[in-house]
Amino acid sequence: ASERFAQATNVQEHQLIAESAAAYALQRNVLAAALVLALLAALVTSAIADAALVRTAVRGDPPVEAVLQASSRVLARPAAYLAAMLAFAVLSLTATAAIRAFEGVATGFVTGVPALVALGPPLMLTALAATVAAALELWWLASLTVLTAREG
Repeated sequence: ASERFAQATNVQEHQLIAESAAAYALQRNVLAAALVLALLAALVTSAIADAALVRTAVRGDPPVEAVLQASSRVLARPAAYLAAMLAFAVLSLTATAAIRAFEGVATGFVTGVPALVALGPPLMLTALAATVAAALELWWLASLTVLTAREG
């Protein structure tokens, strides 16, 4: 009888462990889904705001209509907008990192010069990085114009 009781207890323990593991996995999956949805909501909201800005600037839509039209355009094709956002983010980070790396290489050998002279190259490369970032932002807005400001 005691052996049967031990077997029954083991089965109950195994069932309890399996149930708690399943509950833990479900919690992890729900948390991961919530985090992904939060990230996507932030990205989609940003795309809608940028698209509304473009519609207002290019087509002259009133703000409320621009937001509604931009929302419908972004939500109709979210993958296109998210892919463009990802591409421009990667491009921007890569360009900025390349300029910063070049700055480190170009100014790493400067020794024995006055401080004002040594300040010149980093300032010029910082201005170049800002110019590249502005150009990429304009390119992003031009891409949004193509995606959102068409007729219909």
